[in-house]
Amino acid sequence: MNTAKNDLAADVAGDWELHFKGPMGPETWNMKITQDGDNLKIQAKSPFLGSFESKGTVKDDAIHMEFVHRLPQGIFNREFNGTVEGNAMKGESKLNGSRESDFDAAKK
Repeated sequence: MNTAKNDLAADVAGDWELHFKGPMGPETWNMKITQDGDNLKIQAKSPFLGSFESKGTVKDDAIHMEFVHRLPQGIFNREFNGTVEGNAMKGESKLNGSRESDFDAAKK
């Protein structure tokens, strides 16, 4: 019997639509993710923040994406931690270390 764990990262490369609730209400981000093993490079676009880039990681089906926004009101750190299931992901978002909302995303 083979008990070895599958250490392959989920395939998340491609275009995604991300939904969550931010301080100004529901938000939708369009993201393009490129993947090199466990490492992610993310290009995103938001109606409130415009275009921006970030990074993340994926290990097995666990995904972590981190964004830093430098705005006139200050620096905002937003994290998304969740799981990938095929062409979908879901989990929790945090803003400056505090829970913000649940999120979900679908591959386009």
